[in-house]
Amino acid sequence: MADFKIDLKDERLWDRGRPVPLGNKAFELLRLFVTHPNRLLTKDDILGAVWRDLCVSEGLIKEYVHDLRQALGDDPKRPQFIETVRGRGYRFLGGVGPIEHSAAEEGRRSSPARGLTLAVLPFTNLSNDPEQEYFSDGVSEDIIVGLSKNPHLSVISRNSTFAFKGKAAPVGEIGRELGAQFILEGSVRKAGGQIRIAAELIDSESDRHLWAQLYDRDLDDIFAVQDEVVSSIVHALGAFDGAIERWARQHLAENSKTSPTAYDCYLQAQEHYYCHGDSGYDKAEALYRRAIELDPGFARAHSALAFLYTQRFKKYLTVSFECIERKSQDLALRAVQLDRSDYLAHWVLGRLYSYLGKQARSLAEFNRALHINPNDADLLADFADFLVYCGRTEEALECCQRAIRLNPNCPDWYWWNLGFTQFHLGRYEEALESLEQMTTPGPARRLLAATYAHLGRFDAARSEVQEFMKLAPSFSIREWAKTEPYTDPNELERYVSGLRKAGLPE
Repeated sequence: MADFKIDLKDERLWDRGRPVPLGNKAFELLRLFVTHPNRLLTKDDILGAVWRDLCVSEGLIKEYVHDLRQALGDDPKRPQFIETVRGRGYRFLGGVGPIEHSAAEEGRRSSPARGLTLAVLPFTNLSNDPEQEYFSDGVSEDIIVGLSKNPHLSVISRNSTFAFKGKAAPVGEIGRELGAQFILEGSVRKAGGQIRIAAELIDSESDRHLWAQLYDRDLDDIFAVQDEVVSSIVHALGAFDGAIERWARQHLAENSKTSPTAYDCYLQAQEHYYCHGDSGYDKAEALYRRAIELDPGFARAHSALAFLYTQRFKKYLTVSFECIERKSQDLALRAVQLDRSDYLAHWVLGRLYSYLGKQARSLAEFNRALHINPNDADLLADFADFLVYCGRTEEALECCQRAIRLNPNCPDWYWWNLGFTQFHLGRYEEALESLEQMTTPGPARRLLAATYAHLGRFDAARSEVQEFMKLAPSFSIREWAKTEPYTDPNELERYVSGLRKAGLPE
């Protein structure tokens, strides 16, 4: 007999002391049901509470109700937990009790909750023209919508945050009233053909400033500028290595515990993955695995570990694709099963299916990831790689350029992907300029060698070959070409001929 308990603080569902796998949105829906027992909740009630200002189809509600019923072992024909009121909505019948935390337990809680909550205050209009108020409000609303698409953030609705419009209240007070860990505030100033948008992220508990950025733009196309700036802010805050996750990792380091939770292990793994380069991968892998052991229902740990394995393959840190194929796919599929909104899992599947020559399935997975989180610049830059392999090189170029605009302080591999795209457009000089933006070329020296060779600069090509072979001493053109998922053999030959001219071993 099941004995379900819901922990509203840690956002976990338990059955007799065992965690029940549940995705973020499914948990939010369960929270809504549990806090409104025996009340008819219409589809509008559910959409407004769970998806807030985000426009989604009613069919999505059915999917997550189905997920909840599976987790609870509920039969829709003879419901014990969730009753369907045909044509109207749903009623929660009970059967899931809350876990109460004592004050002492609350004092010991040092790691951030898995659902990090953010409130976006209305941006202040600093323009002399009061009629420009619509623009500053539009920026704020678009940021709310954009961040709401990130499945790992809980974003307070517009109706709640706009109640503070024009009010000078302390950040801590706003955070307490809205239940928000983070406050994003900003301003918009328009003058002539120029616009400046300032944004600042604040920890509401400590009043500590975590991130700030100025965006100066020409107003050739006001809507394009608004879209670009909003997307940049959304990426800077919500990416896997964005400002909010970096805060969480630092918070963990400052408040370490002797018995870490799964989320703590996940954050430690992320620190090793992002801050220690290739040398941190082994430690990151061990910590991701530990997170999964502690919480088998933690989707993000599964997808992050799957992503790490694919990165090892791309960086020549593993023997072959076969070494990572099955375990990466199993982890990613498990993450999707646990949480359909885990865009990193769909991203990994897009990568894997591409290398398996299943381009239609790969495209479907990349599109699903982009639908869930369209403002992730890392995802856009990686999608460009796939588009090149599919022969959609002009689209890939647009993808890369947009990713760099959204994340101007981008890592080296963005420039690698841009150079790869330009190489396949036959723009070798431009490819060289992009690749030379990299501070540590690493495996990209292979592409540099081919680019120099096509330009007839064979001394430079041979120099890159020497450096590349130190990284991949067993590299052979023939074996490498077998793993490259080009749909057009002529484009593969473009690369192969460059490598041969450069002097890489056959």
